Amino acid sequence: MDQTKKHKKIKKVKIWPSVLGLCLTCFIMPILFVMVLSFYLSGITGSRFVDGIHSAQRAIAEFELVTKETPENEEAVFNYISVLVPSLEGMYILDETGNISESFGTKDVELSSLKPVSRRDAFSDISTTGLVVYVDQSIADYITVDGDSFTINSNLMSELLGQIFSNEKFINNIGDQDLFSAEAYGIDFWFLKGEASNGLLAKYRFSFSYLDYFYIMGIFIVSGIFFVALMWFFVSTIIRKIYYKSRMYSILYRDNETNGKNTLFFHRKAWELMKGSGKKRQYAAVNIRCEKFRSLRSCYGVLWAGQLSTAIYDSLRKSITSKEVVCYMGDGDFGLYLAYKDVPSLNLRIKKIMDSLSMVTPGQKLYYSAGVCASPGPKSDTEATLNNAANARSTITDATAGEIKWFSQKLHDEQVWERTVEAQMQGAMERREFEMYLQPKYTANGEELGGAEALVRWIHPTEGFIPPGRFIPIFEKNGFITALDDYMISEVARVQAKWLSEGRKLVPISVNVSRAHFMNEKLAEHIRDIVDSYGVPHEYVELELTESAFFDDKQTLIETVKKMQAFGFPVSMDDFGAGYSSLNSLKELPLDVIKLDADFFRGEESGGRGKVIVSETIDLAKQLGMHIVAEGIETREQVDFLKDQQCDLIQGYFFAKPMPVSEFEQRAYAAKNSEPVAENSEPVVENSEPVAENSEPANV
Repeated sequence: MDQTKKHKKIKKVKIWPSVLGLCLTCFIMPILFVMVLSFYLSGITGSRFVDGIHSAQRAIAEFELVTKETPENEEAVFNYISVLVPSLEGMYILDETGNISESFGTKDVELSSLKPVSRRDAFSDISTTGLVVYVDQSIADYITVDGDSFTINSNLMSELLGQIFSNEKFINNIGDQDLFSAEAYGIDFWFLKGEASNGLLAKYRFSFSYLDYFYIMGIFIVSGIFFVALMWFFVSTIIRKIYYKSRMYSILYRDNETNGKNTLFFHRKAWELMKGSGKKRQYAAVNIRCEKFRSLRSCYGVLWAGQLSTAIYDSLRKSITSKEVVCYMGDGDFGLYLAYKDVPSLNLRIKKIMDSLSMVTPGQKLYYSAGVCASPGPKSDTEATLNNAANARSTITDATAGEIKWFSQKLHDEQVWERTVEAQMQGAMERREFEMYLQPKYTANGEELGGAEALVRWIHPTEGFIPPGRFIPIFEKNGFITALDDYMISEVARVQAKWLSEGRKLVPISVNVSRAHFMNEKLAEHIRDIVDSYGVPHEYVELELTESAFFDDKQTLIETVKKMQAFGFPVSMDDFGAGYSSLNSLKELPLDVIKLDADFFRGEESGGRGKVIVSETIDLAKQLGMHIVAEGIETREQVDFLKDQQCDLIQGYFFAKPMPVSEFEQRAYAAKNSEPVAENSEPVVENSEPVAENSEPANV
């Protein structure tokens, strides 16, 4: 599982459902608790009130029935009824004035303190028909009676609960066997049958026992335990998820080498910074590289390199603000996302950062280069921006180490073109889009055809003619140049074999062997096998190498050149004099031919000091037994000078430009075209080819 998938998996762990659950628990549970208690108390009050109505009706009916038959025994009748109805506390007979004429049971009652809470005409249920309910005026406003329904409003309910829970009698009398049946709280109801005058009034005691208190306490405890359990579940879930995400992000975003932040964190934080920046600030991605990091790691070991990376990271982290971010990209590369106002100030800041980094290892100076790419805007791709910065930094060579290179559209276009070339180069070779051109070489004395140089041209089906300078450097960079070398050597041998089969006189054709090819210790044998497959004599295939090849493995180069010569291939050095070690190359390498660089014949000094150097070089080569080819010759004056200096061959636009093989055949073998072309008779090169053809890269 890659880092992106791990990041998505961690993001799927959501904390907000647990937080929402906790909030809902804190909000809903107390409401549910109150509702449960209310329902419980409502259920108790409703059922007991119905019992009270029925008891009152029964008591009144029994009292009326018995006293009608034996009016002298009313007290005894009441006592008998109170046994049948335990909650019946008293009965009262009202006279015509509305006062109590006779009372049985509880005597202390003030009719003036009673207040009706129901009306006779409001009752539709038969169970309350003919009864009016009275309560004490102190609680009349807290009680509602509607038929068989008896409701205690919230104020009386709160008072009732408060009295129940604060009642010390229950606590002090725990252990009493009659405790649970004792009354904890009670309300007196009076049920009137008849009119307020000349009626029968029954007093009924509505009470809550301590058993009810026990049930309420049970509900409270169970609800409390459930509430605490839910609270603990959600709180622990939130803590666990926060810890998990924090731990996983810590692991996911940590770079194992520096223990700092990695590129995944960099892109996430950079995206957040960029998204929140708006127009307030500009951001740029910066890629800083410690030059020669791999060499340092090879010299001092992996542990030392890791300590160096950590030291550099720590230094970079201290140099940024909380609104910026840094990461380690590996192999001495570090990424930064920096806020800036303008380009000069950012360049100055980056320069100061690199200067401070150069001293992170006391006693050893380090060198750094930086690539920079400005962030296009809040919706830009941070990964692409950092890659652009790295691409800009990659254009910095060893010779320009320490520079700060900004990514540009031109650089982007070059990179796009490079990707296009790399995607099409193999197919182009298979379709033979690479075409061999030949540029003739003429003898200085007789001005006759004495050889040719094979040059490559890419004829693209849609792009048309692609100049060699647009693809040869890319091939040299990606290694495809070796395949192109083989292709060109095969083309030279194929054409030579064709001419040989037609009975034509062959002339040597030189073909470039790139620097990268000399990494192959069996290069000489490899070229021999290619040429031999066409049956062409080796002396007609001249192998050119550039002076830059001399700076790699010198001993391998010398041995390979000797093998080539042993196989009969002439070996020449192209662009002689372009470097700074040409004389040393002549001393070390057993060359057959040297080609004077075209720059000898250009510029202000080409007629003075240039002629002296050319003259002495030709004389030196003659003494060493080498042939001389002068390339880039464009005027008759230059031709005459080289003729006087006994130069062997001349190559350049004065005689001919590079041309297709068919045109070369006409020039070389047709009787009418056996003479060299007159000065300036050739047109300017089509398709933007350079004026000095031999100044182009290898195989150009």
